[in-house]
Amino acid sequence: MDHIAVLGLGRMGAAIAVRLAEAGWAVTGWNRTPRGPLPGVTVTTDLAAVEARVGAGNEAGVGAAVKTGNEAGVEAGVEAGVGAGNETRGGAGVEAGVEAGVGAGNETRGGAAVETGNEAGVGAGNEAGVGAGNEAGVGAGNEAGVGAGNEAGVEAGNQAGVVITMLTDGAAVRDVLGRARLRAGTVVVEMSTIGPDAVRAVAAGLPDGVALVDAPVGGSVGAAAAGTLRIFAGGDAADVARVRPVLDALGDVRHCGPLGSGAAAKVVLNAAMISAVAALADVLVVAEAVGLPRAGAVELMRAGPLGTAAERTVGAGGPAAHFTNALAAKDLDLAIAAVEGKTARGGGLPVVAAARAVVARAVPDADIAVLVREA
Repeated sequence: MDHIAVLGLGRMGAAIAVRLAEAGWAVTGWNRTPRGPLPGVTVTTDLAAVEARVGAGNEAGVGAAVKTGNEAGVEAGVEAGVGAGNETRGGAGVEAGVEAGVGAGNETRGGAAVETGNEAGVGAGNEAGVGAGNEAGVGAGNEAGVGAGNEAGVEAGNQAGVVITMLTDGAAVRDVLGRARLRAGTVVVEMSTIGPDAVRAVAAGLPDGVALVDAPVGGSVGAAAAGTLRIFAGGDAADVARVRPVLDALGDVRHCGPLGSGAAAKVVLNAAMISAVAALADVLVVAEAVGLPRAGAVELMRAGPLGTAAERTVGAGGPAAHFTNALAAKDLDLAIAAVEGKTARGGGLPVVAAARAVVARAVPDADIAVLVREA
């Protein structure tokens, strides 16, 4: 995979885009409004520009550039040579019945030269492994199913076909992806916190041939920049495997199950974390009332059941992580909505509802650490 698009360049989206660029991918970042430059990232406000970079030159999209069933990208009976020093991405080189020579010094990477669906891809330039200087990847006049204007059989952007979304909510994700004109063979990695129902709604609106993996994250900007996020992936195992190298560059990946499972895990974790922060605020008020110094109370909490909340709000990472009260309220609403009508427990979620009320009283754009600082 060589090219990734990141849609949504807020704090987290920007950190993810830069991290992936540092890991060696070509990254195009889209934001609804203009923003400053990001190291190694091509930044744009034009979704059409994202489409052009991710799928340049291949109007049919990934998997359609090479004829169905022709895993080598060369029709049976076509003679194809590989020039000395050329790089191939498939040890098999060509389909059965095709005569192929591999010159001295060539590097092979194993597997068919182009897998069905074009997952393996063919690199830009002469990585196609078919005669040096042969831009089409096959001999002139051969009918190899290569789209007009596609110089290497499959453009580098279509090798990846990975589009990451990091947006505010499900409505924003559906809107942006609906305008992005995604190509067949693309894998969308939805990393926002939108809940499992919204993930399934996004999947239902995708074009045929476009796969979806939900992969929300635990951790914030610093963890994204360092590649230490906790990533909760949901989706078909094959789709998760396709984007695993990308996710691995961002942190520790846990495949939670089928589509929507990652989003479900994130709703559960955020409900726990935000409720714990609200509880910590109350605990510190109790500490003050009974005469226990605040610093001493915080140290007690760090070693106790609210340790994560204490570390998150008053620890080294603290307010700089910038998880706003507005986002916290949105995430708690996801948890409350998920339970409505789906549990026999009376009274709904009293603790989560109380935390939601606390968050509602805070400054929307301030970090949730303000709940504790102002307690």
